Amino acid sequence: EYKSYLSKYRRRFKETMMGKTRSLIREDFDVARTKNKLLRYEFEKDVEYLGEVADNKAQGYGVLLDKGHKFGGFWENGSEYIGCFIWKNGVKYCGFWSKSKRNGEGVEQRRKYTYKGEWVDDQKEGYGVLGSEGGCKYEGTWHKDRQEGYGIEVYKDKSFYAGQFDAGVRSGYGVRILNPTSELLDAFVLTSKKPSPENDSRFVVTDDDDDNSYNIFTLNKSSPQVTVIYEGQWKNDCRHGHGIEKNSRGEVFEGSFKDNKRHGFGVLKDPEGHLTYGKWVKNEFKANKRILSGQAQRAALAAREAAGVAQSKAKLAHDRAEGARKCASAATESHLKALREYETAEDRRQETLNQLKLGNSSINIVAKENKPDPNIYSTAIEQVTKKSNGFE
Repeated sequence: EYKSYLSKYRRRFKETMMGKTRSLIREDFDVARTKNKLLRYEFEKDVEYLGEVADNKAQGYGVLLDKGHKFGGFWENGSEYIGCFIWKNGVKYCGFWSKSKRNGEGVEQRRKYTYKGEWVDDQKEGYGVLGSEGGCKYEGTWHKDRQEGYGIEVYKDKSFYAGQFDAGVRSGYGVRILNPTSELLDAFVLTSKKPSPENDSRFVVTDDDDDNSYNIFTLNKSSPQVTVIYEGQWKNDCRHGHGIEKNSRGEVFEGSFKDNKRHGFGVLKDPEGHLTYGKWVKNEFKANKRILSGQAQRAALAAREAAGVAQSKAKLAHDRAEGARKCASAATESHLKALREYETAEDRRQETLNQLKLGNSSINIVAKENKPDPNIYSTAIEQVTKKSNGFE
């Protein structure tokens, strides 16, 4: 189960990234810095490292420039440790690193959205908050860059979904409240490759610079005069299975759903309290023969049970969202620390360049003809190439 996985992951994460190891490394910064020499390595056109080096590897403050991409911050044993990476398309990450990958807490800023939370091997993992400039926000748990487990998705009009997610879409049990609105809504769909069915307001915000894992869908809005509450089962981002749907007109439907529509047996209560037993096909009422009433009642009972489970899952989602908000706050602090390290590395780089202009011979320049050790910044060049390919 994801809950079990997440517990193990967080325990391991705290031990390796948030515990004594980080403190000891951080305390050693000043000691290591006094022993490091300053080098400028030119690997090829528009690719260079300028910063501190120890044992022929980047160690201390340094700046890596690679054909429009840039990392500045503190390095450990040839790999980024804390700092900011800025892609040439403007995407920016500030936070902690390990083995040239984003690991730990950090903040990723894009043109239309920002993620604040935990990372493992360059992927969103654990707790985190994703927010768009349009007002949509997801707070909850993540696995392999996707919404996974429990979370809350809040939309521009303050309507929301609280419940389970699987591979970036709503699946399992959850509660969905659709508020009256006359505006186009924002939302995230992280992995779906086809439009979500009609009659829901999970519109998509995309980023032109993204790696095509986000998509733009066109969906139909529900009536702007009606508030709808659904409690029940979900599958592949749709109301699917058994559940209860209520609206502000006073109607209550208990029964089966498929692809966001009433489909199967169920019971409909109108605002006057009259009950209709029967079968629905794609939201259309088809039959109310007496022989169907037993099946409709059984479907209504299953819907009540599903609604109860959905309410309990929504409560867990609220708990996970609270954890995500706390983690986002910690990630913001890491972002500020990384930004300070970036600024320190950049200030030292500028000072060094100024000294070079004045002819300071104490600074070693290693040109590409001298074939410097490619391990000067470990796998950073390789990682830059992979990252740039992913974002272009």
